Amino acid sequence: MLIHYLKLAWRNLNRNKGFTAINIIGLATGIGVALLITLIVQFEFSYDKFVKDGDRIFRVVLDASINGTEGHSAGVQAPLSDAIRKEMTGVALSVPLMSFQGDATVPVVVQRDNADSLRIKKQNGVVFTNPDYFTMVGYTWLAGSPQSVRDPFSVVLTKERAAQYFSGLPFTAVPGHRIKYNNNIIATVTGVVEALPSPTQFNASEFISFATIAKTNLQRDFMMDAWNDWMAYSKVYVKLGSGMATTAAEQQLNGLLKKYNQQSAPNAKVSLRLQPLQDVHFNSNYQNFDQRIASKSVLYGLLAIGA
Repeated sequence: MLIHYLKLAWRNLNRNKGFTAINIIGLATGIGVALLITLIVQFEFSYDKFVKDGDRIFRVVLDASINGTEGHSAGVQAPLSDAIRKEMTGVALSVPLMSFQGDATVPVVVQRDNADSLRIKKQNGVVFTNPDYFTMVGYTWLAGSPQSVRDPFSVVLTKERAAQYFSGLPFTAVPGHRIKYNNNIIATVTGVVEALPSPTQFNASEFISFATIAKTNLQRDFMMDAWNDWMAYSKVYVKLGSGMATTAAEQQLNGLLKKYNQQSAPNAKVSLRLQPLQDVHFNSNYQNFDQRIASKSVLYGLLAIGA
């Protein structure tokens, strides 16, 4: 009986070849588009899902009202991360992430053994951070450890950046080499890490120790003592301790701001809040120069079209 039905179906298809072709092409196109939409939406919603304890990780962001004009910023006061580490309770990790030259680009000279120096006019993905950054995000180390960025004038490279700078060397032989940044800062490579799984907002490739800033003119250039201003290049992440409420942490944050920011304009109201890690990729209020934002409403609309 089944064979009989199949024969009838095949005869009908042959009699109406044009109509059959239209239906098959339409069905194939619909299935293909639905699968493509599913992959796009899955990609966008998977940002930083690999980060352990992601529900306890937050980016500190700033809301301001100046003369009635509302503003929002992912950049915060440069000395904030240090104050959090020293004075806040219930915070497991305080992580500064400061971009070189504002947009994380900088001239680089790589000093290589028995070869001409490699010069790059504008290298991207160069940031300053501390050991807690690697603990928070969860990197795999090929050479060194999170403490590799503890001392001034040390730098950690991703596997890809190490291969670019020191082609042919095993990663375990890369530490000890020196790199000059911005023609005036010489850092020694102290570690190499695997690149993070994709997709992620943590896209830097070179990590200079945060302690380097205090030993150079960057202490002044980055306004490391200024509480009455905030900068796009200065970001701070925190990982809250288990059981620490977000509201309680935000109260402490704003207590620090009130304590140290004594020079704010009379018509300015500034407050800090904690933005969940999984909100960073979708919230356009706090978009940064090196960050792509996705719209949840657009993604849900695409899902409806796919369905």
